Amino acid sequence: MTYEPNNIYLADCYEAIKDIPDKSIDLVYCDIPYDIENNGGGGCFGEKKRDYHKEYEQICTNTQSTDKAKSIMKSMTNLDNISYGIDFSILDEFVRVCKAIYCYIWCSKLQILPLMEYFVGKHDCRFELLTWHKSNPIPTCNGKYLSDTEYCLMFREEGKTKIGGTFETKSKYYISPTNKTDKDRFEHSTIKPLKFVQDHIFNSTEVGDIVLDCFSGSGTSLVAAKNLGRRYIGFEIDERWYKIAKDRLNNITASGQTSMFTM
Repeated sequence: MTYEPNNIYLADCYEAIKDIPDKSIDLVYCDIPYDIENNGGGGCFGEKKRDYHKEYEQICTNTQSTDKAKSIMKSMTNLDNISYGIDFSILDEFVRVCKAIYCYIWCSKLQILPLMEYFVGKHDCRFELLTWHKSNPIPTCNGKYLSDTEYCLMFREEGKTKIGGTFETKSKYYISPTNKTDKDRFEHSTIKPLKFVQDHIFNSTEVGDIVLDCFSGSGTSLVAAKNLGRRYIGFEIDERWYKIAKDRLNNITASGQTSMFTM
């Protein structure tokens, strides 16, 4: 199938990305399903104790662990299962479709090490750790730090990519309250601040470049790309989020209200 820019598609990204031509994408921007440790277990492989180096080797060599993760991902229908993470074999597809490796990946703390292993250890990429700091985090119980920070890793191929932007758009951190307004508008519990996402895309692309988001959710990266005059291709497997993102690109909220302003 041919996927035309400036569209979001209801599709399984693990299959759809295979139809994206080699070296045709300027930037991959994804807010991947988080791998979250709950009560000492969980994650997409269900171990009680994580061994990331072993897991990384399994994932990157396409062993049965990868097939198991892919099966879990295909069964996901809502945010109740967001803690399952991703099948890391899709990273090979990110590398294949990029003109030069250039990716922004929002991830959980548990996903930082394997992503670093892949892009820095295996592909010798430059990287940055970008953060969103929430000024009104949910209180936590004793023994834990607040969940007041989310992480976005940037990876780029040295010598073939650059970071543009301005002083105002190149901050490595963003401070704001929890994004309640956008959550209410688009009903997505993990929605990211449009301003921060837009700064990233502005810094790393030119007008007319193509941005690919394989886990589009409510479409924040696609809206950011559209606002900046970049082309975009989005994949979303869940029909609910696909419809919300598609409407959002036309300035329609999840409740059906329209707006003249960017959302």
